[in-house]
Amino acid sequence: MTLNWSTLVLEMINFVVLMWLLRHFLYRPVQQLLARRQAEIAQTLLQAEQQQQQAEILRQDYQSQISAWQLQQQQDKAELQIELEKRRKEALTQLQQSLQAAREKDQVLITRQRQQQRQQDQQQALDNGCRFASQLLQLCSGPELEQRLIELLIRELGSAPETLSLALRRESSREIHIETTQPLSQSTRETLQQQLETLLQGPVSAVEMITAQLVAGIRLTLGGHVLGANIEDELNAFASISPHLQQQEHADAG
Repeated sequence: MTLNWSTLVLEMINFVVLMWLLRHFLYRPVQQLLARRQAEIAQTLLQAEQQQQQAEILRQDYQSQISAWQLQQQQDKAELQIELEKRRKEALTQLQQSLQAAREKDQVLITRQRQQQRQQDQQQALDNGCRFASQLLQLCSGPELEQRLIELLIRELGSAPETLSLALRRESSREIHIETTQPLSQSTRETLQQQLETLLQGPVSAVEMITAQLVAGIRLTLGGHVLGANIEDELNAFASISPHLQQQEHADAG
């Protein structure tokens, strides 16, 4: 094979021209395109990294919020438990106070009922005792007991205090009602008349009445004043004083 130098030179020129054309019209645009592409990729990667950083910041912020919310939830739960325990104790205290007040009220009611029942029993016993004493004294009554009670009244009139004498003298009436269970003897009547006139410092008129209710003894009535020494008045006085004594005992005990 023979080498044709002219052909070789032309081929070389064609190659050089081709390379210049490729470099000028193809290689440079491709490089620029690749450069722009790399720049876009780098920009995309930078944006992705920035977004990832922002996402990490948001995640951390969200995690912090979750932690703070959980902590606040625990604190609220603890406060709620404390408040519920406080309310439970207050309700329990109020319930105990209400029960105590109810028990005290029931105890007071029971005590009052017992006191009333005891008073009724005592009053019944007292009434029975008074009736028994009245019946017994009626059986034991007679002229001798009657005379002794009258003599007792005459002695008391003789030693009566000045205040009683003044009170009797203030009465406008001088008519004295004399109640006995049996008629007075003449000597007893005169002695009683004399003692009354001495007490009243003046004359008096007497009206005698026979009253079996006295059982035994005597009763004198002048205006609003009643003097006597008889079984009925003594029993009535005892029956009326005893309830007051019982009430005073209960008041002192309370």
